[in-house]
Amino acid sequence: MVTTGGGCCDCGDPAAWNSKGFCKRHKGPTDDPSLYLPPRLKPTIAAALTEVVVRLAHLLAPTQEAAAAAPVPSAEDAAAAAMITERIRGLCKDLGDGVTRAVSRAFCESDSDTSPSPLSALVRADLHYPQAARTALHALYFLLLSDQVFKEALARRMIEHYSVVYAEYAAGLRGEDEEQEDDGCGVLSFSVQLFTVRGLTHCLVDSAALLETLTGSALACLAPAVRMPDGPLDLAHDVIKRRHYWRVFHDLRYVLQQADCAAALLFDEARAGARAAFLRLASIIQGIDAAPRELVTHVPFASSTWTYAFQIVTFDFMPAAALLLPGLHAGTQAQALAACGAAVSALRSWLDRVLVPPQVGDDVCVFDPLRDPFTFHLPLHRTLAILVRGAHTHQGLGITDLLGCGGDDFPLRLAEHPLRILVLLSQIRCGMWARNGEGVQQQAHFYRASINSYELCLSSDLFCLQVAALLCPASRVVSSFLRCFALSACIAVHGQKRASPSAPGLEDSERRLRLVEDCLWWLLAAACERDTCDCMTDVLRLRRCIVHALCVADLTYSQAAKAAPNALAKHPKYDEVLHEVSNVIPATGMEPEKYQLKPECWAEYDPYYTRYHPADAARSEERYFQQADARRRAAGGGGVGQRQRTPPAPRPGPAPAGSPFAALPRLLHTHLLHSLAWVVLYNAARGAVGEVSERLVVLVIHYLTLAAETHELRDRSEKTDTPGLHVGLAGLHFPSGSDLAANTRAELSPPGVDFTPEPASVLSLLVELSCSTRFAEQAVAAAAAALAIGRLDPVCKAYVDARLGASGAQRTAEGRTRRLADSRRKQQEIMRKFAAQQREFARLHASGEDAAAPATAAEAAAASDTAEYTVTDTDYVCVMCREHVMGPATSPQKPVGFIAYAQRTSLLAVAGAVAAGAPPETPAEDNEAAAAERELLRPVDGPAAGIFVTCCSHAIHVDCYASYFDSLVTRQANREEFEGRLFVDLRYGEFCCPACRRIANCILPLTTDDGNGDAGVAEKVREIMSFHVILPRSEQQTIPN
Repeated sequence: MVTTGGGCCDCGDPAAWNSKGFCKRHKGPTDDPSLYLPPRLKPTIAAALTEVVVRLAHLLAPTQEAAAAAPVPSAEDAAAAAMITERIRGLCKDLGDGVTRAVSRAFCESDSDTSPSPLSALVRADLHYPQAARTALHALYFLLLSDQVFKEALARRMIEHYSVVYAEYAAGLRGEDEEQEDDGCGVLSFSVQLFTVRGLTHCLVDSAALLETLTGSALACLAPAVRMPDGPLDLAHDVIKRRHYWRVFHDLRYVLQQADCAAALLFDEARAGARAAFLRLASIIQGIDAAPRELVTHVPFASSTWTYAFQIVTFDFMPAAALLLPGLHAGTQAQALAACGAAVSALRSWLDRVLVPPQVGDDVCVFDPLRDPFTFHLPLHRTLAILVRGAHTHQGLGITDLLGCGGDDFPLRLAEHPLRILVLLSQIRCGMWARNGEGVQQQAHFYRASINSYELCLSSDLFCLQVAALLCPASRVVSSFLRCFALSACIAVHGQKRASPSAPGLEDSERRLRLVEDCLWWLLAAACERDTCDCMTDVLRLRRCIVHALCVADLTYSQAAKAAPNALAKHPKYDEVLHEVSNVIPATGMEPEKYQLKPECWAEYDPYYTRYHPADAARSEERYFQQADARRRAAGGGGVGQRQRTPPAPRPGPAPAGSPFAALPRLLHTHLLHSLAWVVLYNAARGAVGEVSERLVVLVIHYLTLAAETHELRDRSEKTDTPGLHVGLAGLHFPSGSDLAANTRAELSPPGVDFTPEPASVLSLLVELSCSTRFAEQAVAAAAAALAIGRLDPVCKAYVDARLGASGAQRTAEGRTRRLADSRRKQQEIMRKFAAQQREFARLHASGEDAAAPATAAEAAAASDTAEYTVTDTDYVCVMCREHVMGPATSPQKPVGFIAYAQRTSLLAVAGAVAAGAPPETPAEDNEAAAAERELLRPVDGPAAGIFVTCCSHAIHVDCYASYFDSLVTRQANREEFEGRLFVDLRYGEFCCPACRRIANCILPLTTDDGNGDAGVAEKVREIMSFHVILPRSEQQTIPN
């Protein structure tokens, strides 16, 4: 049984049903139901029905000439036509299939070869009828669709007049009820009943030029909105705003859902016009809604036109383009090459128009990532990616042959615009597009968060980047990344040497650090991701989707199904895979049954999973840390010092034997990335606090680990790259390509001479970082990366072992023992403090509340000697890093403060007036006490205003506070949840105490400086006090864009 869309009986239609399922009344197309009419009706019914149908056509289209002009019938004629239509419909329902066949023949037959049939005239004039007449006529059509003669005749007449009728619909001619899209499209709404029937549609493609009609109608519909001959579209045009194009795109998808029709569009020489029109459609919507970043003023009005662009590209065109893949599988290798060649030609033509070639250098274009416009919409790129990926996977064709790039720079040009989208996502995350309004953030959220958007857009964009990484020198691809992310200044340019390694290039701003993070993240993702290049089976892809969906949260059955693409959610092994990776949590109370990831499946967690939205990535990482802590406690290694805060390193996914995508990690073996790693590690190990983030350090460690594990995949043909990872990382002092090329294994380790890496090499900095306390939570991962590099060369291994121990396992064990001892020591200190407080409380209250403290200093000293530990006023614990501050409360290096809330108040002014004997006047109210209290605490301006500060008694390092507040700002910019989201205002410095969740807006400094100490402490205090919280809000600065 073949299932299709419908709304009428398909029994007896072999294109829709298996003939074995026909009922006794519908025996197939060879059976004529009119033969079973009563004998007394046979002689007259055919002639009578023909006369009635002709009369109906003349009422709605009086003459042939008038029918060609499609006039509007009069109200009387429309009413008479509606009455006749209802009578015919009632006759068909009462007398059965025989009368239905007779009516169908009456509609389809014409008086002569030159005159149109009544059905042809009625279809042509359909949009001109009044609503009542059209509704009655369409009800009759639905009834007649059960007859195969009428179904095929209606389909052919629709195709005959499709272009004209659709042009009238797009021009604004539609039914009285314009809110109903089906009524607005008139008779074209029957396409869902006709173009979804496989046998009929294939026949119409071959004999009625269905594909040419649909693609031509789509181009004609969009033509008024095209600004120039080659695009782009004007999103403000009514055709786009009111989606007048929606029906033709839906009809095209109905047809392409059938693989033989998709194959005809791709391969059939007779369908060359339809194929060219389809690529033309992709060209005119390519690059729409390109917008530059606002640099001066904020956008006064946030427009929603971006939704029109996503609608036509992501929801309407790309689903149709994705349907070409099943048709591609049905073709031969030669046909697949020809289809990909046509798409390559269309894309080359578009790139030639939009890319400005550089005057000098190896870049493929001139592009300013800070000022030039960006766009999310690349249907030509994605259509080509779908075809190339399918032809490579199913036909076994080479990527180079499919792209037709014999040594030119087309792969780099292909990757240019997808790379710009990644840059745009990073800039939005950094807050650089805040002046453009919230629409830009919403676009980024939709591009990353939607499953359909990933399958149709992001997956294809990543595939374009991976193709460039395979076909082009790795150094040129990495150079394009750095150029588009505006990071070329962060590292030494190839061939140039820094005067000193003490001034790396990461000191620009926090935004620069985030750009570096995202650039390195996407490079690692492109090197490791295999889902985008179809190197994984459907079962593996399904398992990976379910595992990572359950990493974010426990899900119900329907939620887990929605987290996977539609094709995978309908996989026959879906239930089997779901139960393999999850445990069922039974329903309790109002909570439904949910699925929880099995503990052993957390080993499959990948922090570089490209389907994750940033918010989901953060939640999954936090849950991974919680699972790691739980496993450690279960193994007997509990303690605060043991907490895992380094996510697992990425691992390249599986690839079939001989697949070129197995060599993607070669992208990581370039002197540019080695230089970037050197800059980050230098700042992490020897720079000032805050110059690099923990996330960036983790990314560099992951990069070095992955590069060491895939060392054999390096590109040996590039003279500008390192001759070996161990050579480059051990001898890298100045990040210069010429120096790296000159460093050979013999020069580094002459026979009989002990080798010591450069003092500021990547390897030595990595070892230094593993022994540092600044990034203690990444120390073990840094040591593991150093050991992985050491395994590549015995000399480097000897150096690493001498610094870190005999093995990584030994160092890990030593670090675990040390942290466990520190945790136990801290726990013992807390217990001693608690015991001392208990004894002191018992002593003070042993004889009642009047019991006095020791009277003399000698008694106090004796009491102090008998106690194991005395709690002092200068013993604090940072609520973020949990570090104990013993002795002086603060220092110029690590100042500490109380979390506090400051506000304006007249309390001090009133208190001073009361002390001077002149209390302030209060309003004359019945409750004078309440009025006086409001007067004391009310916010005021002017010289009488003071500051009222309340503390929650929790302390925090100033650096920890700055990092915590920056994380809140970042999470708000990414539209993520954060503590106090509903009641704090980050623009005015408000936040929640990480310990007690009380609202705060400043840090009250703790200092022992008596005025004669280091002036740096006082300066630091003035810097960290949030005085902006007591100024009028009109004078405050908001969070920078």
